[in-house]
Amino acid sequence: MLPPGNAAPLLRALDQDPHKGLLTAEERDAVSAWVAGGAQKATGGAHEPGYVDPRSPKSHGRALRAAGWKPMLDATSDQACGRCHEGVPSGRSPKVTVSAPGAPSCTTCHTEPAGPLACGTCHGDGSRAAPPRDPCFFPEDASTAGAHVAHVTPGPGRSQPLSCTTCHPVPSAAVFEGVHANGAVNLAFDAKASGNATYDATTHACTTECHARGGQKPRPAWTDKGPMGCNDCHSSPPPQHYAGACSGCHRDTDAKGTAFTGGNLHVNGRVDLGDGTGTCGACHGAGSDPWPTTGAHAKHKLPANSAPVACESCHVVPTVFGKGTAHPKGGPVTLTFGGLAKNRGANPTFTNGTCNNVYCHGEGVVGTIAAAPRWTDKGASCTSCHGLPPGPPHGGAAECSTCHGSVVDPGPVITDRARHVNGFTDK
Repeated sequence: MLPPGNAAPLLRALDQDPHKGLLTAEERDAVSAWVAGGAQKATGGAHEPGYVDPRSPKSHGRALRAAGWKPMLDATSDQACGRCHEGVPSGRSPKVTVSAPGAPSCTTCHTEPAGPLACGTCHGDGSRAAPPRDPCFFPEDASTAGAHVAHVTPGPGRSQPLSCTTCHPVPSAAVFEGVHANGAVNLAFDAKASGNATYDATTHACTTECHARGGQKPRPAWTDKGPMGCNDCHSSPPPQHYAGACSGCHRDTDAKGTAFTGGNLHVNGRVDLGDGTGTCGACHGAGSDPWPTTGAHAKHKLPANSAPVACESCHVVPTVFGKGTAHPKGGPVTLTFGGLAKNRGANPTFTNGTCNNVYCHGEGVVGTIAAAPRWTDKGASCTSCHGLPPGPPHGGAAECSTCHGSVVDPGPVITDRARHVNGFTDK
């Protein structure tokens, strides 16, 4: 029983704003009597008093458990709920063809889509499958529910709730055997918690990948009062970790690593970088596009007068993310020229934001200017790399198309970008 009279939480709530005045005096008296004395006897009198009151030792939930749930699941049983009631999981009993007078449907109270078989019927509340149960009926459950609420609802460090299957075997709703409804709380950790996860029933301590990441509190107790901080699970930053802003690699964090900005990449069983897709664009660009937007990247991605410049021309590109190349390794961007940039014996360098001795800008080609463009320059023209026409020993024809008709028109406008700045002198 709940505390009598106005001491009951439900009645206290009804006497406070914004609930005050919602009930008439007659309705308020009826609720007060129900709270103090249990549900009133239903018409028909087929069950003893307290049968529909979840708080009563005579409640139908306790009676069904004692009977091994058979009246609810076996329509042929002499005690089958379906002999009188609609909305029974097993359906109507074949022994009757009409409902008993005054017998309500089970779904009158069990309004969830699964009806009486909804997970919240036994160990949650309504659509919420996890403990605690309804605090109005079971106020004592709040102190024994542990950290369920912190795990199954979004929080400061996680925008998506954890599934029940992370820690428990979850049978289908109609299976009342094995690990279900056996009087015990069964644990079976999935890959997100790691295959080596453990739970100590004496200390209530969990050892899971979710928490044991080198932080100050790798084995939190299920009954600990939260919240957990970043340093409880892992240092911020972790040991031997790139010391830059967290948001530089982990998109769901702020720059200081003290708060999350939303998303689904934290506590998901992986260490995600960028947007979590595992592609180059996850960190450097966007989605399937690996190109950053800084400096002259856009000019190299879609040049006006040549084919796109390969990433390998300026950087070492790993073939397998995070393996064999110390990638990513943090710190300033490393340039290691290769491919087209070193064509014709060029020995390119990048110093103080300026490219020098790069084939792409004229190095190694007789008669060209061998430009030294800055990475922040807005663009280049024909004469940025060579004269019009180039200097000796070039032939000196007034129109480029005279000798290079497959590449350029008399304009001169490049007509075949793939054959310009490609490592060859195309005719």
